[in-house]
Amino acid sequence: MVSRFSIALAIYGLLGLVAWLTLPDPKIRGVTLALLAMFAVKSWLHHRREGLEKNENKSQ
Repeated sequence: MVSRFSIALAIYGLLGLVAWLTLPDPKIRGVTLALLAMFAVKSWLHHRREGLEKNENKSQ
């Protein structure tokens, strides 16, 4: 079974690839990739925090 987190990261990667291949202006491409990276990091941090909270609740 594939997790929602894995699907989200795959979609961020796919969007980044599409942006890289289709956006002609380097500035717009860079901003777009930076925004996608920001959302990917935010998703990863949320996933990590949920994992830590789940482990903390198991140990109590």
